[in-house]
Amino acid sequence: MLPYCEQLALFHANQGLARAVLRASLRRYPRPLPACMDQEDLLTAALLGLWDACRWYDPSRGLFSVYARRAIRRRIFRTLEEVMTRETSLSLDALIYPESGAPLYEYLASPEPEPWEQVARKVEQEQVRTLLNRLPVRTANAVRLWAQGFSPSEIGQRLGISRQRAHQLPREGAAKLRGMLEMETLSNA
Repeated sequence: MLPYCEQLALFHANQGLARAVLRASLRRYPRPLPACMDQEDLLTAALLGLWDACRWYDPSRGLFSVYARRAIRRRIFRTLEEVMTRETSLSLDALIYPESGAPLYEYLASPEPEPWEQVARKVEQEQVRTLLNRLPVRTANAVRLWAQGFSPSEIGQRLGISRQRAHQLPREGAAKLRGMLEMETLSNA
C-alpha cells in the first residue's frame, strides 16, 4: 500500500481515467439508466472506484492504469446493480387518486398507537416487571440484558457466566415469565 500523499497524487492525476472508464462502461451497459440515477451519480461511483484503486494499489503487481480500470468498472457496475435491485420508493406526498387530490400519507394509519393500546402496553410492562422480580436475580438480569439487545457473550461478561450459560439463561427466564403470565391470566379469569 502506498503512503497517503502518494494515494492522493495518484487520485488527482487519474480522474480523467475515471471519466473515460465511465463513458466506456455506459456504452457497454445493456439497459437504460434507472430513472433515479443520473451520470453525476455514476461519476461519483467511478471516482470512488478510482479511490479504491489508489488505496489498494501495489506497484509490484503491475501498471496502475490496468488495476484502476478494473476497480472503477467494478464500482460502476456494482452501483448500477444495487440501484436496479433496490425497490423504488414512493413519496408520501404522491397522489394515490389524482381526482381526489389526497396524498398517500392521508390514507396511512398513524404510527402512534391508540391511547387504549398505550395503556394496555403500560399495564403489560408493569405486569412483566412485577413477574421479573419473582425470578432469581441472575436470571432476571439476564432477561433484562437480553431484552436490551445484548449478545450472549456480552451478557456473560456482565454477569460473570459462560457464553453458553448466558445463551440459555435469558431463554429459560423468558419461558418462566410466559408460564407465570399464563398462570396469572388463568387465575384472573
